[in-house]
Parts: sequence; structure tokens; C-alpha cells
Amino acid sequence: MGIPLPPPARRDVGLAFRQQWCIPPEALLLGSFGFQTPIKRTDVAIRALASAGLEKVHLLIAGELSPYSNYAALAAEIGVAERVHVTGFLPFEQLDAAISATDLCLNLRYPTAGETSASLLRILAVGRPVVVSDYADFGDLPDEIALHIPPGEGEMEKLARALARQLADRAGLERMGEAARRFAALRAELSRLLDDSDEPARLLAWLEGPSGIAKGKFRSD
Repeated sequence: MGIPLPPPARRDVGLAFRQQWCIPPEALLLGSFGFQTPIKRTDVAIRALASAGLEKVHLLIAGELSPYSNYAALAAEIGVAERVHVTGFLPFEQLDAAISATDLCLNLRYPTAGETSASLLRILAVGRPVVVSDYADFGDLPDEIALHIPPGEGEMEKLARALARQLADRAGLERMGEAARRFAALRAELSRLLDDSDEPARLLAWLEGPSGIAKGKFRSD
């Protein structure tokens, strides 16, 4: 059977998490979740916080830190330490609350071997839009739910501009979050149908239906 969706993001749950970690309730909050290794580009996100238009944006880093990660020192070095909140590993039952606390989540990955990101799937299921690297399969995520940042030269500047533009549009963030949850629900339904070998005809009809997945598209209407 398919894995059921988690509950959708709730403002009260997110606010309680913010209070626990001393994050201002009205601050725009980015989130990076999962095991923090250099390929997640979290250092790039920290540097972006010093850019014009992001002076009041906060960043939540929730996940076990690799030995190569010293985000607190980097944040202090560039003068954004008071806006970077590092929780370390979070128990699974707190993860959805942490995602609910954010406005926009980061799931940058470069380089990558194309592995599936469990944290990305959870973010979408809770109902938060994401920023991903425009690379490998992550570049195929629909624009309705994801911002795509090309890796390589100028990555930080491109990220900063995209963040400033999208965070200024609160209504747009809400629409993207709703679309993200619908997208996750479609994936969950597809997984359920694929697991049910007695319903091949229904699966074919679903693939060819309004979801548009068979055509490589995602329709949010």
C-alpha cells in the first residue's frame, strides 16, 4: 500500500516550533532539512542571507551535521548569526512541525548521483514549496512547486535573487505550498495504484487523466 500523507502544515504548530527555537513569529523563514553534508549547499544559503533583499530573512537548519559542516562559524563570519538557527538532529515527530514553521524550504543538491531525497518528499507532502538545484531529476520538478537554481558559477547570487523575489510574494508562496501538497498526493496515489496489481486498467486511466503525469506535466488546477 502507498504511504499516507502527513497532516498539512498548520500555523499554530509552526508558531509553537518557532517559539521553542526563539525564531521571531513574523520573520520569513527558510528551512533546510536532513543530513547536512556539503552537497546540500547550505553554506551557499547562509551566504545568500547577507544579500540585498534578504536582510530580515531567517534560516532554519534541521538535521544531523556532517563533520565538514560548521554553519554557526560561517554565519558569525559574515554577520548573519542571529538569523541562522541550527537544531541538529530532530526526532521524526518534530520534523513536520519544523517544516510547518517555514515559509520556503531548500533542497539544493550538487553534485548528486540522482538519489531520491526523503526530506524533499516530506516537505512537499506537508505543503511547503521548495528551492532545488536545476540538476539531474530535481530539475524536472514543476515550476508550480519549485524554484530551480543552476549550480556552478554565480549560484549564490542566483539563489539570493530568486529568494528575494519569491519571499516578497506571500500569496504566491501559499499557492505553491498548496500545489506541492497536491503533487505529493498524486505521487502517493500513483504509488498505491502501482502496488495494487489488480487495478491495471484504473492505473492506465489515471495516468492518462487530468493529472497529466503521463505527459510529464503537473497541472495544479
